Amino acid sequence: MRSQKEFGPAVHPYPFPFVPTPYSSLITYHFSLSTIIFWVAALLLGLVACGQRSDTIVSIALHPTKSNIIYLATDEAVYKSSDTGETWTRFEGELTRTRVISLALDPTLSATVFAGTMGDGTYKSPDGGRT
Repeated sequence: MRSQKEFGPAVHPYPFPFVPTPYSSLITYHFSLSTIIFWVAALLLGLVACGQRSDTIVSIALHPTKSNIIYLATDEAVYKSSDTGETWTRFEGELTRTRVISLALDPTLSATVFAGTMGDGTYKSPDGGRT
């Protein structure tokens, strides 16, 4: 059985593959610049601005064709950014009453978001998290 604090990288083919570390804080993430072999730390200040107080990033899902769209689950909520992490919108509805532990996007219907939960099954949003 794996610890809830362990997670695998979300890999995006273009242009910024996102690779979180087990030590990622609330406002820090690392990404690779395509063929350049170095890591850049960037601040997700928009996440802090929308009220996120936790320091645990649980899961990340990246849009398969639009590199500016990122989905992020923390131990308190699920968020979507349409501007590469500058600002974040918190998911509302039923997802706010359960703990999300994994996120995934349908590779062929990229607006379809799946959220796996701790004991409450899998939620599906066909419209990028609006419903």
